[in-house]
Amino acid sequence: MNLFTQLNHLMHEYSFAPSRKMAQNFVIDELLVQKIVAAARLKKTDHVLEIGCGTGFLTEELLKNSHVIGIELDSTFCKILNDRFGKEIGGKKFILVEGSFSNIELSGFNKVVSLPPYNLSSEILFRLASMPEVELMVFVFQREFVAKCVAQEGFGEYGALSVLLGYYYDSTVVDWDISPESFFPKPASFSSLVVFSRKKKVQHLKPGFELFLKSIFRYKNKKFSNALQKAYPFLKKQLGYDKKEFDLRASKLGFAEEKASVVSPKQFAQAFETFYK
Repeated sequence: MNLFTQLNHLMHEYSFAPSRKMAQNFVIDELLVQKIVAAARLKKTDHVLEIGCGTGFLTEELLKNSHVIGIELDSTFCKILNDRFGKEIGGKKFILVEGSFSNIELSGFNKVVSLPPYNLSSEILFRLASMPEVELMVFVFQREFVAKCVAQEGFGEYGALSVLLGYYYDSTVVDWDISPESFFPKPASFSSLVVFSRKKKVQHLKPGFELFLKSIFRYKNKKFSNALQKAYPFLKKQLGYDKKEFDLRASKLGFAEEKASVVSPKQFAQAFETFYK
């Protein structure tokens, strides 16, 4: 039975329809599911976080290869997941957490493999990227969003998220052109499959890097030195020292005259360490 037929059976049995408000688009492409699982390079010892399990089509394949921690907000889908994977839940191979990704404490996993609601894309990556225990992340996101995630310095899509991911991870876009036909209902645009592999020797930064990046990128087209000056009001409470000290530290940066939009992730990290040490 193909995934679209399975989905129709589940919709009938559990009396639900996809919610546009909750950005529910269900994968119905078996080859895409297999491609996602292959990209995750799963081992039996892996503990995988899946955000938005839905009807469990991806969950089923993940459970064949790893332990799974699933997050699902919709109570109907939680019932479906409990009915489908009760044995795995009882055996502790599948832990199902009912609730919102935003409000759940995250722990106990080393990989993330997910087809999440697209309206959570930024929140998910900003939250997960700085977690040192996450060694690999595999996602299907909207194609335009993936372009922002993997953008290099100097490109128009380059931003705070590009820097955060670029500092901690090597990224590979496995498939840029996933057709809307792979989902029901069809999303408005193409999607892409992207893999983020954590760099082995990257230094873990103190809390505050995300705020630092977002504050600087308010002024991405200005010189880095000017962007820093304008960003200071957003940072001063977190920094805990005055503008004079801030200016002294800023004067030590060797790339201050570069545009903020061409400063590399490594240089952003160096700047952050200068201000937060």
